[in-house]
Amino acid sequence: MAVQWGFESIDTWWWWAQCATTWALVGLMWVVQVVIYPQMARMVPEGFASWHHAYAGRISRVVVPLMGAEAILVAVWVYASPTILMGWISAVLVLIIWLSTICIQIPLHRRLASGWNVATIERLVATNWIRTLAWTLRGGIVLAATIIG
Repeated sequence: MAVQWGFESIDTWWWWAQCATTWALVGLMWVVQVVIYPQMARMVPEGFASWHHAYAGRISRVVVPLMGAEAILVAVWVYASPTILMGWISAVLVLIIWLSTICIQIPLHRRLASGWNVATIERLVATNWIRTLAWTLRGGIVLAATIIG
């Protein structure tokens, strides 16, 4: 069984992998955005660097494989159905997420690795809305494509 996209088709397993990966990231990002990052500003400076080091290592073990899988899956979508606008919009959103992660969030986390700084934490919370909203939009596109397909 395959999801039809014009003249091309994508296997159902692939489509469900994309849905699962994207929605795992959507859920994770909302938890990070509304729970974890704001809570950092309420922590005590003593021990923050140690906590942050452990947090960054653990969250990376979850996020990095999911982001890698998502990038591969959206590339397959665009390759298999190059005329489908939803695939291209989805790919642009993944690119925005990666650029935001590499250019904004990672440098802010590197600053926090040396210790608690409320201004850096506030900037992390404010700029992370880029990823939160981009992933949420991507989740909506994947869901819509699933329903349409």
